[in-house]
Amino acid sequence: MKKIISSFVILSIFCTIGEMVFANRSMATDSMSQYTLTSGTYSYTADWDAAVQAEFGADAQVADFAAIEANFTGRAAEFCDAIGLTSYRSAALCVYNGTKYDGTYDGNQRYYYMERHDGNKPSNFLAHSNIDNYTLSLGSWFGTEARMHIAVKLSQAILTLSQGSANPQNLAVHPEGEPFTVNHIKLSLDESASEDAVISNMSFAFSGNGNTDYIHHVELHKDEDCDGISDAAIQSSFLADGNVSFEGLGETISPATEVCYLLQYVFDYEHGSQDTAILAAGEDCEDIKYGASINPNDITAFIGENQVEVEGASVEGQVIPQIMYIVTHNASQSIEGGRFVEAANYEVLGAWVGLEVCNGESAFKTTVGTDNKFDIYIENGTSLNIFSQYSNQLGFTLSYCNNTKDTHKIQQVNQLIDFYSDDEYIKFAIGDQIDSPYENCCLKFAGNIRLVIVGKNRGWSNFKEDVLYPLRQSMYWSEEDVTIESFRKYPAYNHYFAKVKVRTTFCNAKASELLLKNPVITFDGRKIEVIYE
Repeated sequence: MKKIISSFVILSIFCTIGEMVFANRSMATDSMSQYTLTSGTYSYTADWDAAVQAEFGADAQVADFAAIEANFTGRAAEFCDAIGLTSYRSAALCVYNGTKYDGTYDGNQRYYYMERHDGNKPSNFLAHSNIDNYTLSLGSWFGTEARMHIAVKLSQAILTLSQGSANPQNLAVHPEGEPFTVNHIKLSLDESASEDAVISNMSFAFSGNGNTDYIHHVELHKDEDCDGISDAAIQSSFLADGNVSFEGLGETISPATEVCYLLQYVFDYEHGSQDTAILAAGEDCEDIKYGASINPNDITAFIGENQVEVEGASVEGQVIPQIMYIVTHNASQSIEGGRFVEAANYEVLGAWVGLEVCNGESAFKTTVGTDNKFDIYIENGTSLNIFSQYSNQLGFTLSYCNNTKDTHKIQQVNQLIDFYSDDEYIKFAIGDQIDSPYENCCLKFAGNIRLVIVGKNRGWSNFKEDVLYPLRQSMYWSEEDVTIESFRKYPAYNHYFAKVKVRTTFCNAKASELLLKNPVITFDGRKIEVIYE
């Protein structure tokens, strides 16, 4: 084949380090912006790799026609224009399936090159392959005189995901109505990027053992300084099947720079619904955690029309809300005052009066109770809310503004995930209802454990040995926390009857498991009935 041209172009590739290009390998991740031309010209017999790397760095390679065909079929004319083959029969040296040599003909070593034909291939041009009906054709030739440019493709731009400096790891939080951070990520775009990358989509997966039903919505915030402080909320979304997606973000990141993002949850502060989940008794003592995770493949970004590869490690963050507990009651009329007791043993835990809500006002009173901290909030005169760090089931005696009273026995207790004041009302994020709280030794309780003991055919010495001494030697409380309320011996029956109280926030089982001689034990709230047969 006769070829008349004074100069050619060697096309090279900015590619991933160590990547080899073969015809049977899909190169669908190549972008047009990765391909360009060298400024210098080189002969067929020159060291093309050395020439390309000298001009563009160690990651540059000579372009492989097989990769170009795999990536840009249907866009051959656009590709030619993009790399600088702008006119009919403009050409560039290249490799094919990883080799620069077509073979030896008439004693001459032939080298591959590509040439633009725009569908009009010359009749004397031997095409080994072509793209888009000979828009771009692959030929070969020999000789030592011609000088050619080398076109280069740098390594593909990489967007790297990593953990931000403020990513929470089991951090205790009290949001007080505000969005709270559960994940902090950093994105870095490497310097080989030809232009800014545009981050279009991100998605996160919920992690932790918290109840997603109590998350009202999720916010994505930008953190330009990567210091864990939000610059602005970018978008809000909702969890669906444990995942949240943010689409159409349009966030830009420049080459050789980094930017951070905060994922924040907002609890649902609409309270009053009783359609809550049940937190079963006897669960392991695990903190309730709310978090989120993200992987590199959960992020979509583009440079121009070409998708950017995202690499790095998955990032997971979690926080632990400072759970409290709440007991609620909706009265039929305005409440003037009242008291609340441990529902089973009727120990008074707190009382209040004079909140001035008889005309339908709302009022808040803190630190109710002599030994334990309870907060009282009455909304619109009739809605009673008692919250604290304790999970007792409560009973109420309420005094009303019309000088009447009534009593309400066991009221269920719920988790209180968060609360805050908006200057007019106190807003609650109410969590799971706790079923049989006294059986759950992960919880804390106000007041005393009260033991009622009957010892048949036993006396004082048996009581001291089996009950009193074991309780007073416990590691859970001090000796002074165990008090004998009464002890009576019935000689005619050789029985004794005793009452003991234990001042502790621990569950009943911590006391009952200390008793010796295997008595019959029955639990009733904070009361333990013990019978020695």
